[in-house]
Amino acid sequence: MRETRLLKPRSRTSVPCAPGVIRVCARLLLCGLCLCPAAAAAQSALTIASADGANQLSIRGYVQIDARAFLDHDHDETPSAFYVRRARIFIDGSTQNWFRFRITPDFAGSRLTLYDAYFEARFSSAFVFRGGKFKVPVGLERLQVGSDLRFVERAFPTVLAPNRDIGIGLGGDLAGDRVSYAASFTNGVADGLSADVESDEGKDLAGRVMVRAWGRPHEARRGTLSVGAAGTWGRASGTLAQTGLPVVEQIGVGTVFRYRAGLTSDTTALADGRRARVMPQATYYRGPLGVMAEYIRTGQDVTRGAERTTGHLTAWQVAGSWVATGEKNSLQGIKPANPLVPGSGHWGALELAVRYHAFNADASVFPVYADPAGSVRAVRAWDVSANWYWNAFVKFMVNYEHSTYDGGAPDGDRPAAHLVLARMQFSL
Repeated sequence: MRETRLLKPRSRTSVPCAPGVIRVCARLLLCGLCLCPAAAAAQSALTIASADGANQLSIRGYVQIDARAFLDHDHDETPSAFYVRRARIFIDGSTQNWFRFRITPDFAGSRLTLYDAYFEARFSSAFVFRGGKFKVPVGLERLQVGSDLRFVERAFPTVLAPNRDIGIGLGGDLAGDRVSYAASFTNGVADGLSADVESDEGKDLAGRVMVRAWGRPHEARRGTLSVGAAGTWGRASGTLAQTGLPVVEQIGVGTVFRYRAGLTSDTTALADGRRARVMPQATYYRGPLGVMAEYIRTGQDVTRGAERTTGHLTAWQVAGSWVATGEKNSLQGIKPANPLVPGSGHWGALELAVRYHAFNADASVFPVYADPAGSVRAVRAWDVSANWYWNAFVKFMVNYEHSTYDGGAPDGDRPAAHLVLARMQFSL
């Protein structure tokens, strides 16, 4: 159920709370301005802790500066641009070693967005209670921290999986960490969306189970294989102001699918009834090799005037990466064995990645509930990415994506898209 960075945090730099406030402030100022070794420890967060270590407050974050450009003339209406994709801060606190909280604001686009705001009670590794706003425990790639992604943007299954919602959850690890589980009861959101307020009386129940194929003693020889499944069930009722239905976006390209929207119930598709999702998923890591696969099928009861159907959307992806410099691959990112130091002959770590992902809209939604002249029936895309890790803090990414479309244009198919995405990232 968790973004594991809170329950299993990175190593931290501790600053014991002194009796005098001046000592604490001076230490923080020196660490922050002078980049002393304590503050610059690899993969660390700046942490203030009580003398006994029972109470802690830590701060870390990351900034991503992106660029995108199309390599064809069919998308000239979308200009090439630099932009701040994420400017995110994680504020984590704990008390008595087992009560924890997280607040995650983001400042990208010069707007303040609250992504996470929750607390946890960690009774044991097998039983962790959570309440507040958090990631719904469904999508595998969605649960990955944004700074650990192998491609500039997440794949189509993540576009359909719920993002963040408000409610309560349970999770933990069982059988010597071979089984992890998570469950949540939340307000409910449409595919791919987050929410801060409840728009109807419906609620969503979500669950996820992942199992390691074999125990840790065998992983050094066989690698780490994890397989599992997730899903949600709930109900949703839309209105003309909030239809309760998803809008499928492809970053850089724009909207590829949406239900009809008008001024009356006869011209607008509305969510009206059961909403369900199922999402099998798997990962495999062995040395420098990493593989991720996931599939999602969503179903939502939809009405338009007197018409009624169940609209199904599906998506899947298979992605693989190889660390050419030999470092260990993992879902939590790459740690360079030899960070870049000019003149030393060390150049950090280089990772190469490939991905194929696809989206499909069920034929039953056309043409009554979705306009075939503006919404695609299918998208198929493949990506290649090169990721250069200078050290534990700095990463550069270059990603090429080629997409083809079925439908989505007044005269047939949308033109294929050839998109280059790049990213500069600093994380602490």
